[in-house]
Amino acid sequence: MTPSSLDSQSVVQFVFLAKSDNAKVISRIVSTLYNTDKNEVVHITVTEAGMKFTVEPKTQLFQGNTFLPADLFQEFHFKKQRDPDDVKEEKPREELCIPLFVFLYCLKIYGDQSTSTGVQIAYRGHGTPLLLLLEENDVTTDCGIRTVDFVKRPLKFDASRKNKVVRIVMQSENLKEALNELDWNNDYLTWHISSDPPLFRLRVFSVFYSRN
Repeated sequence: MTPSSLDSQSVVQFVFLAKSDNAKVISRIVSTLYNTDKNEVVHITVTEAGMKFTVEPKTQLFQGNTFLPADLFQEFHFKKQRDPDDVKEEKPREELCIPLFVFLYCLKIYGDQSTSTGVQIAYRGHGTPLLLLLEENDVTTDCGIRTVDFVKRPLKFDASRKNKVVRIVMQSENLKEALNELDWNNDYLTWHISSDPPLFRLRVFSVFYSRN
């Protein structure tokens, strides 16, 4: 059964079910995590607050996160109860892993430029596929994405300001421009942060030379 409607009878069958009138918005936000690797897996954590998407390469050198708040959707239903055996669980959540490329492909099934595609996302629980129902101009498409088993949860980073020595907020385009000016034939990249000018500096170096 696909989530063809959001009546009370269908909602009760799913751990979570969300509805958006604009699939393009969701696609744009989540696609910021995609790095052209079609085999990349995204870890999804669902709580009553919304959906968190996490990408963490096997090297664990970095982690990418994006969050879709519940109020981004026209309707958002989450009903899982807290696991009494998980003493570390702070609040009820549902976790699953799916191929990121497949998820984005389904969201764009009616084209990248479409702004009238509605989407419903539903999940029954462990061992079941993530279901997507897309609709545009009375035409509907059902997608079922098989979940992937994950060995361990992504590393947890505390992004709060508590106990932080420094916090930098900048436009991503400015950082991208600065990185593009560096010589990537070097072996290492260091980040220099100081309370005195220059406040922030990037430096690449190898065993032969260095450049700021």
